[in-house]
Amino acid sequence: MSMSTLLKVAGGVGVVGLGASIWMERKVQNMYRQQGFYQKSVLLLQNYTPAAQFLGKPIFSGRVYVGDKALLNVEDYTAKLVVPVVGSIDEGLLYIQASRENKETEWTIDQLDLEIKSSQQKWTFYQRGINEAPAVERENQVSSTFLDKSQS
Repeated sequence: MSMSTLLKVAGGVGVVGLGASIWMERKVQNMYRQQGFYQKSVLLLQNYTPAAQFLGKPIFSGRVYVGDKALLNVEDYTAKLVVPVVGSIDEGLLYIQASRENKETEWTIDQLDLEIKSSQQKWTFYQRGINEAPAVERENQVSSTFLDKSQS
């Protein structure tokens, strides 16, 4: 075989391999985005008034950090992951903790934290069992607490 034929074969294999890895990565991303813990968490964030104030509307979720167990750890009954989020004003990170009783039950959101990139402020805005207070009351508490910290 000539060198040019070998280079063409190698190039073809490289293109096919790259295409397959991109396809697989998109498939994995979509798999996580379809999960209840991801969808519920993003919806809670999008409906959280202080998030809109600091990030700006609309709020979009980014790609899950596949491959880093510290940022994505999903097992049968627990899920802990970090999702980048971006709005029209700023960007940040959504920290998700969720669990379920068994594989047939829906995911329950245990805790959600939001970190704002520009100020590097991070706070918990949802905790299962604590968030039974009216949403407006919780938002006012978090918003005023965050504003007090950022003005000092």
